[in-house]
Amino acid sequence: MSVIDLRELERALYFIPATLEREKWIEIGDALKTSGIAFEVFDSWSATGDGYNAKTCRQQWKSFNGSHKSGTLIYYAMQYGYVADKSAKPDYAAIERERAEAKKRAQQQKAIQAQLAQEAAIRCFNIWQSAIDADNNHPYLIKKQVPAIGLKIDARGHLLIPVLNAENQLQSLQIISPQGEKLFAKNSLTAGGFYQLGAISDDSTIINITEGYATAATIISLTQQPIFIAFSASNLTPVAELVRKRHPKNPIVICADNDHLDKNGAPRSNNKNTGVINAKKAAQTINATVCIPYCSGSDFNDLFSELGRDECLKQLKGKALQVPTSPLARSAIALLLQHPHLAESVVDKMPEWEGFEFPGLDILKSLLRNILNDPEANTAALVVMYRGLVEEKVIQELAEMKFLFPESGIAAEFSDAVNNLIVQAKEAKITELLEKGKSQNLNAVEKDQLKKMLLIKQ
Repeated sequence: MSVIDLRELERALYFIPATLEREKWIEIGDALKTSGIAFEVFDSWSATGDGYNAKTCRQQWKSFNGSHKSGTLIYYAMQYGYVADKSAKPDYAAIERERAEAKKRAQQQKAIQAQLAQEAAIRCFNIWQSAIDADNNHPYLIKKQVPAIGLKIDARGHLLIPVLNAENQLQSLQIISPQGEKLFAKNSLTAGGFYQLGAISDDSTIINITEGYATAATIISLTQQPIFIAFSASNLTPVAELVRKRHPKNPIVICADNDHLDKNGAPRSNNKNTGVINAKKAAQTINATVCIPYCSGSDFNDLFSELGRDECLKQLKGKALQVPTSPLARSAIALLLQHPHLAESVVDKMPEWEGFEFPGLDILKSLLRNILNDPEANTAALVVMYRGLVEEKVIQELAEMKFLFPESGIAAEFSDAVNNLIVQAKEAKITELLEKGKSQNLNAVEKDQLKKMLLIKQ
C-alpha cells in the first residue's frame, strides 16, 4: 500500500471514536496492522478513548493476525461521516487536542505502572527472603520429574521461581501451586525477565534458552548445559537478545515448545504454532539455532516423560537429525519434499521404522510430520519451515535435487526408496544385534526383536 493510501487510512481512522465497543476496536486495530499502519498510530488513536491502557493496547496489537483488511476500517469510518473524496474532513484541531491529552494520560499511566512495578518488586523480594529452600518433593516437581534448582517455597506451599531483569535484580516471581497453576506476582514486570540455570564457563559453552522451568530443568539435567528460562513464547526474543549481548561468541540454541495441537487435541497449522514461530524469530534475531521436540506433547519435558531419557537426549543433541548420506535416503527425502502428496502413501509404514536408524531417517520423519500437520504445504512452504534450523541447508539442497526419470514414475520411485531403506535398516539392526550377542548377552527385548526379524527374513 502506498504512503498516500496509508495517510488516507489514517485520515479515515480519526472519523471513528476510540470509545466504540471492544470487538470493533479489535477489528479496526487488526485492519490497521494488516494494512501496514504503524503501532504508534493505533496506540495514539486508542489513547483518545476513556478506557485506554497502554499495556493492553500493545498486547492486543501483538495478537492481531491479519483476519481483517483495510475495508473493515473504511466501513466503520463511513458510519461516522468519512467519504473517500475528501470533501468531509475530521476536526484536526480537536484530534490534536485529544492526542495531547492522550499523551499526557499515557505518561501518567506509565508513571503509575512503574511505581506499581517497583512496589511489586519489593514485595517479591520480601516474599523470596521469607520463603524456604525448595526440595524435590513439591507436587509440581514430582509430576514433572525434575529437581528444584535454586527455587523456594512460600508459606502456602507454592513453588517460587525468580524472574530477574537485565541487572540481575529480582523483578517478579513465577508462582506455581501444588496443582500446577501458574501466575506472576501482581503488577510485576515480566517482559525481558529471565532465570538462569547453570554456569557458563567459556565461549565454547552451548547455551540453551526455553520457555518454562520444567523444560529447562529437564534439559540441563540431561545435557549439563546452562539454560535461560524466558517464561513465555513472546519473551524468547528479548531474553535471547540479552543472552547474545552477554555472550557474543557462544553457540546458542532455542529449545522450542512445539505447540502443534490445540486445546482440543486437534492439529494446528504451522502458522498457528506459537512456540515454534517465536523460537524461530528469536533464533533469527541473534543468529542461533532452533531445536524442536517431536512427541505427542509440546515440550522437552513432555518428550522425556513420553519417550524416555535416551530419545529426549538424542533429539536435544541433534543426533535425531543426521544428514542423509546414502543416495537412497537423499532421493526419498527429496521426492517427498518436492511432492508432499507422497506422504499419504507411507503413513502406514511409519510404525515399521521404530527401533531402526539410518542417516536421514529422522529428517524423513520430521518432514512427514510437517506435511501431515499441514496437508496444504508445498515445497516452498516446507523449506521455510526449516529456516533457522540445523537441517536447513540439507533441506534447501534436496528441494533443488534433479531427477532423470519421468513424472509418471515418481510414486513408484519413492515407494521403492522407502521400502529399500527399511530393508537396509533391518539388515543393519540384525548385524548389530548378532555382533553384540557374540560379546555380551542380549536383553529380553533385544532377543525378541532379533528372533522376529530373523523369522521374517527366512
